[in-house]
Amino acid sequence: MGARVLVIDDSATIRKLVSAILARHGYVPVVANDGRAALDKLRTTEIDLVILDAALPRMSARQFCKFVREDARLQSIPIVLMSAKEEIAQEFVQRGEVASAIAKPFRPQSLIEAVESALAEEIVAELDEEDAVEISESRRRSSLLAGEPVVQELARILAGIAAAPIAELSDGARRDPAAIEAVLARVLPSKLDEIAALFGQGPTSEAEAALAGDIATIALGEILQVLHFQRQTGQLRVKSGDVQVVVYLREGLVDLVQGQGMSEKLRLGRYLVEEGLVSRDELEALLRDRSEKKLLGEMLVELGVIGEDELKQALTRQSSELIYELLRCTNGRFTFTHRVFPYEARAARLSMSVASVVMEGFRRIDEWQLIEESLDFDEVLFCDDGALEALDSTKLSHRERLVLKAIDGRASAREIVAKLEINPFDGYKTLYELLRSRLVRRRAA
Repeated sequence: MGARVLVIDDSATIRKLVSAILARHGYVPVVANDGRAALDKLRTTEIDLVILDAALPRMSARQFCKFVREDARLQSIPIVLMSAKEEIAQEFVQRGEVASAIAKPFRPQSLIEAVESALAEEIVAELDEEDAVEISESRRRSSLLAGEPVVQELARILAGIAAAPIAELSDGARRDPAAIEAVLARVLPSKLDEIAALFGQGPTSEAEAALAGDIATIALGEILQVLHFQRQTGQLRVKSGDVQVVVYLREGLVDLVQGQGMSEKLRLGRYLVEEGLVSRDELEALLRDRSEKKLLGEMLVELGVIGEDELKQALTRQSSELIYELLRCTNGRFTFTHRVFPYEARAARLSMSVASVVMEGFRRIDEWQLIEESLDFDEVLFCDDGALEALDSTKLSHRERLVLKAIDGRASAREIVAKLEINPFDGYKTLYELLRSRLVRRRAA
């Protein structure tokens, strides 16, 4: 049995994700939703290490560390801190309150490395050796799974094409190039759809999928984690109502995400406009002039409007936010197949960590719930001019200034966010924070 690790976080989704990463690497996760519940676990269960969230209800992380260090039976247990703020994490480490700290969101390997470094050296060496064997075997299985079905299916299709002229032509005609060409011209069109589907250019039936199911039964976050842990390569297709999303995975990493039926604010151009790389008018002019077969990002790089790095950053943001939206879906179907990627996915090659994206998506889901409980999207908002005058405007973020500029005292929260060149989550979150700080107020009914 591996080391017992106590995971303390008030978010059930984060506890589940961290526990899955630990279990995958041979550890035994134990969970608690706050510091007091964690102290009870420490007193009744043998724990080898604690993973502690920096922001906890009822008992702060600092209070928890103080209780542990003052208890002679518990003080030798190493603590790894999780924090979204680097300065807080470093302060805990420098004061000797924790063994190490990691930033949220984090890659699975970063979490495991922090856990291993906090445990005894002999355990580290043993786990490293086991992980190396496991990773090697996982890669071998992934390579077989990703390659064999595609190669075998393509060979079957091509064999059928080659066999057609042999079976249909007489012995003499088989040596006649014109006769063979005539037969192939008739046979090939019927096979092109099969070849296109094999290489990812068509819908996937559940019969041909390596994995399929209902997202109401198996959450997409769990599906993505399984594909990541097994280092799978292929296409995860999700259909929920009018929304269709394809996640392209290579050895468990996300190379690109594409969606249909999603908000226009999730299109690539919006990210480029938001970053100030191109204006809305310039973008619309470019879209009118571009060839149908030309990718927008590729065209902008060729024209020198943006660089390769800027395109990759925009694609990473777009793919991440498509997954965030996907994680909110509670009904629909998914299929996973070991198909070869289309050109745009091979060109993007983003190599995004599934765990980091899923963790951030879960955090957003928790925040969405809080925002929806606190903010009526149809209520009219106005700026408190007195509070704004008393505020040092340099303390406002660029996004806060954009949102404040869009508030005219007549528009609802929904109408304000619709006008902005930012995604709905960031828009509503900024409104929520401005309301809490009393810079913005609700118009009385």
